[in-house]
Amino acid sequence: MTAEEIKKAINKNLGIDIGNTTSMREYTEGRAVYYQLTKEHCPYLTLMKIGEVVNIMSHSNVRYGIDVVFDKVKMFNKPLYELYLRLSPKAQTDLAIRSAQIELLDGYSMWLSKHGYMDTDWWAEEPLAIDEFLKTLK
Repeated sequence: MTAEEIKKAINKNLGIDIGNTTSMREYTEGRAVYYQLTKEHCPYLTLMKIGEVVNIMSHSNVRYGIDVVFDKVKMFNKPLYELYLRLSPKAQTDLAIRSAQIELLDGYSMWLSKHGYMDTDWWAEEPLAIDEFLKTLK
């Protein structure tokens, strides 16, 4: 995605123009998500270039949006953060890895239970159990 495409996607989703330089909350949070996404999708762009697309002419405003405002979006604005998760290649990769880890742990727990390791002193048996479980994955 290009910076313009990211801007259009956010504008469409929020029903606003994040290029409007107002300091109203929905605009600043929308721009913060735009900054973060653009930084991920277009790592070759400078902070100045990222800001210029939304009429912000100071790299420090972009840095503040990424470092401070985006963190607040993660904590307090779930719908906007979910939009970020849908559009972020990094977040999609992280979610896929996390899902695979959970699936592996579930399989390991079921294997432990099936083979009677949950009934014993599992701390002592765990290294052997892990080796045996890994053999079943091959």
